[in-house]
Amino acid sequence: MSFIKKSILAFLSFFILTSLCFAQEIESDSTNNEPQEETSQNDTADNDNKKKTGGGTYFSIDPVRPNTIKPTWFMYEAKPGDVIEDEMYVRNTADYINEFYIYGTDGAYNEDGDKIFTIFDEIPSEAGSWFNFEETDYALEPHEVIKKKFTITIPENIEPKEYLGGIAAEKLVKGSSVNRAFRMVVPVNIKVTDNPQSIPLKPIPVTYTPFFWITLGIAIISFSYLAVSYIKRRGKK
Repeated sequence: MSFIKKSILAFLSFFILTSLCFAQEIESDSTNNEPQEETSQNDTADNDNKKKTGGGTYFSIDPVRPNTIKPTWFMYEAKPGDVIEDEMYVRNTADYINEFYIYGTDGAYNEDGDKIFTIFDEIPSEAGSWFNFEETDYALEPHEVIKKKFTITIPENIEPKEYLGGIAAEKLVKGSSVNRAFRMVVPVNIKVTDNPQSIPLKPIPVTYTPFFWITLGIAIISFSYLAVSYIKRRGKK
């Protein structure tokens, strides 16, 4: 093999290697996140009965970019009038097609320090009214996970302070005599201030595909072969 052909081989290997460096497989599944804090309106029926009737909170919402302070919460700092844009994972954890809807809620703390959130029939007056979701009604396949956008519009003339809201996922299961609502709520903490600071985020977990490592090995072998050939060629001169 001529030196030119060897150089071309090495160049192609290097090109493929550098291309694959940017083709890393980013883990979009957030199943390693900490368990979510929930506010539930679940009925007292046992879990087996919930599975049979399609009830229970077999769905969840997770931040795409979890923060380091409270990873299962959405946390923001913004000025009055700002529009916050973010994304969330909407997940069906059931073994069946799951239909549910999401909406924004107002949040507060009761005398015991527990979080409480408004229900679907209550019209939110603070943080719950600031949400705008890309989609509100879902029918997800078993264990399906999708990424959806949403925005939070801070009112212009709002008092600077911390506001507690929530993103609620809820489904209504109709019974023969009574309907049951099952829901979970992910807290959303919004600090409205004239001097907002960045919320520290967790690094994105990254893995490499097997093809990347195979190509890396081929590239190393190609470069090694080229180097040895070049040294031998120089030694003959």
